[in-house]
Amino acid sequence: LVSQCFLTLCSSIYRCGGARICYIFHETFGRVLESIDPLGDLTQLDILTAIRNATGPRPTLFVPETSFELLVKRQIRRLEEPSLRCVELVHEELQRIVQHCGLHTQQEMQRFPRLYDKINEVVSSVLKSRLRPTNEIVENLVAIELAYINTKHPEFTDASLVSILKQEMQRFPRLYDKINEVVSSVLKSRLRPTNEIVENLVAIELAYINTKHPEFTDASLVSILKEQILFDEESKRAHKIGNPIPNSTTAANVVEATSMTIGASGDTALTQSTSEGTGLSGWIFRSSSSASTKQSPSSPRKSVNFLPEVPEKTITRKLTPREQRDCQIIERLIRCYFMIVRKNVQDAVPKAIMCFLVNYVRDNLQSELVRQLYKHEMIEELLSENPTMAQRRKETAEMLDALNKASQIIGEIRETQIW
Repeated sequence: LVSQCFLTLCSSIYRCGGARICYIFHETFGRVLESIDPLGDLTQLDILTAIRNATGPRPTLFVPETSFELLVKRQIRRLEEPSLRCVELVHEELQRIVQHCGLHTQQEMQRFPRLYDKINEVVSSVLKSRLRPTNEIVENLVAIELAYINTKHPEFTDASLVSILKQEMQRFPRLYDKINEVVSSVLKSRLRPTNEIVENLVAIELAYINTKHPEFTDASLVSILKEQILFDEESKRAHKIGNPIPNSTTAANVVEATSMTIGASGDTALTQSTSEGTGLSGWIFRSSSSASTKQSPSSPRKSVNFLPEVPEKTITRKLTPREQRDCQIIERLIRCYFMIVRKNVQDAVPKAIMCFLVNYVRDNLQSELVRQLYKHEMIEELLSENPTMAQRRKETAEMLDALNKASQIIGEIRETQIW
């Protein structure tokens, strides 16, 4: 039945059947995939955000591969919807073929309407039963591409800027050799000046020890100085009372040595007399008291300068040259790999549809019809004639008998007249 339908449809002036399925594969589905932009719905801000999320707290020198995989998977998922739509179109075309078969065999099947309805029911159920498995296979094809991003694919030659440069230079080997020669000579010529600069930097540090450097805070020396000044104050009080503290001479010598050391470093505040109210001890203790006064709980404390909150969305700004370079690298990689996956999907989806839908229905439809229709308890029901057809056949038989009798009577009348 199906074969006769295909032969009848082939003589039609309209594209249908297998020709229409071929058109769906190579024209409708193929053009839709080719119209998908590899970088569609993907902005430079999305690329930069993916790169920053992949790098984490540490900035990297090179573009992280994780950001490329994340973005290219996002683009590959866009191939799933047109692939499933292709399955629906082929399924609708198969249903249309079944309807055309019914139209061409309707006159033959009018005698057994129940059999005709049962055949349509079985064919429709077979087509419907294969729709879900075919969709799952197509979804798995896209999931396979998403499961593993093969950066070692033989067609994925745009893996790095170095490979691109090598491919371009292979076209001009002499130019490539000349560039290598120039680069090597430049590197060699800068080796000696760089060594001299490094040696000079070390010599500069050795030439002058800057004790006035803002980061030069010798905490141990300051603590020793404070202890000696406290000891000096106690010595003065003891001299006034008339009870000298032992080892006062040693303490004075230590203070004097310390004052000379600090004075040699250029600190004029430490060279003042300790007997005055604005002496060395007063200077240090005033600093301590002022610091404690500023940090006392009773005094109003100035708020700490907190960092601004990190915005959820990056503020639009002009990209730096490095950010532009990273975006261009990611875009080229995504475009190259997406085209590889698109070609694979464009080739695999029609094959999957033909294997799990079209060919399966064609090869198993007859056995399914026999299995569901060829039953002894259903033969009488399926082969029961249409009452209208039986009535028409009875009327036609009666008309035929009447015509035969009329023809016989006419023949007898002619014979009687001749004799």
